[in-house]
Amino acid sequence: MRSPSFQGIGKQPGLEGESGDGANMVTEAISEALQESTYTKPREDSRRLPAGIRQRIADKRNARKRARTTMCPRDIYIANTLAKDLKIALDEHRRMMWRDKILSLNTEDLSLWKITRNLKKKRAQEDDVERQDSLVKYRRPFLMENYEEP
Repeated sequence: MRSPSFQGIGKQPGLEGESGDGANMVTEAISEALQESTYTKPREDSRRLPAGIRQRIADKRNARKRARTTMCPRDIYIANTLAKDLKIALDEHRRMMWRDKILSLNTEDLSLWKITRNLKKKRAQEDDVERQDSLVKYRRPFLMENYEEP
């Protein structure tokens, strides 16, 4: 974020000295207050993806922005192509990460048993969705039979 500059304030032709210093002091005070009040998230969290994939993400975002502004079919085609390429690259990255994780499993440090236990656990979110689907699926015929049009 760029901080505002007030260096031109107070400078008028023929006036020198205190008015220019005052504008510099205001600019510095505002810049310091802005830096102290702004929280910046550490960049280490976003470094999990390789640089090539991060560059593809940036390219895709820029292409999508351009396609939305211009609405040119060629720009839309480029944005869609970059999105597909990014998806393929992310899938490949995930597969490689999973492969490395599987190859690093070991019985001596119990990592094999830990991942087996975690894979066997059912997650609550999936169960809730399955229950909701089954309720709708099994109760739908009953609801349809008893439904009367007004």
